[in-house]
Amino acid sequence: MKLTVNSKETEVKDGCTVAELSTFLTLPEKGIAIAVNNRMVPRIEWEKCVLHPNDSLVVIKAACEDKTVELQFITHFTDTYSYYDSARMALEGGCRWIQLRMKDTSVDEVEREAIRLQGLCKDYGATFIIDDHVELVNKIHADGVHLGKKDMPVAEARKILGKEFIIGGTANTFDDVKMHYEAGADYIGCGPFRFTTTKKDLSPVLGLEGYRSIIQQMKEADIHLPIVAIGGITLEDIPSIMETGITGIALSGTILRAKDPVAETKRIMNL
Repeated sequence: MKLTVNSKETEVKDGCTVAELSTFLTLPEKGIAIAVNNRMVPRIEWEKCVLHPNDSLVVIKAACEDKTVELQFITHFTDTYSYYDSARMALEGGCRWIQLRMKDTSVDEVEREAIRLQGLCKDYGATFIIDDHVELVNKIHADGVHLGKKDMPVAEARKILGKEFIIGGTANTFDDVKMHYEAGADYIGCGPFRFTTTKKDLSPVLGLEGYRSIIQQMKEADIHLPIVAIGGITLEDIPSIMETGITGIALSGTILRAKDPVAETKRIMNL
């Protein structure tokens, strides 16, 4: 049967599983994430996940095992928690994707915090992404970078980092998604879902209809990238957001405002 893998037609045996496809493609045992029809498949499900004709797969290479974008945690400094503590609690709750976001901070300070968090993420087997700082990602060999709309263009970052690093881009419209896709982005952070106080200069709010529209336009344009919803999302929003075809959820305030951030992360992971 025929599948599409990273926009290329691939022929495999009928009934092929994700695990068998990984072997067929000679993918490395570590540092790989696979999304099937825009849904990220956890590594523990690869043996049981049977593929079907015309399925569309996206394979993302990283420097870290069991990378998943089902839940991304974005650090945020509060009166209660430091960047390090916020990431630690998300990791303790089961999140395996941490993005260090430190706006309006010196590069030296970001580097010091990044080195601490990188070690913590390695202890938990989590993917570690740094917001904005492409050169720092290259310097300390973080897993990748996330680029906002006012940050370095994805294409320029790809020239610096090559193919071994993850590059994510922020999108608010289908045109943003298309631009990042053509520039070589590995995933999209799409939002905001609703108003949020954790980010300045907010783009227009998307809501459920905005996500549905973007996902539909991606299908029509044959664009296959993991799409992560972000911006003012609460636990109660997640089921309806995932029904739009979104791949995963990025959270910050929802976890940190909870009475028990570790327990809240576990609740989200078990939805």
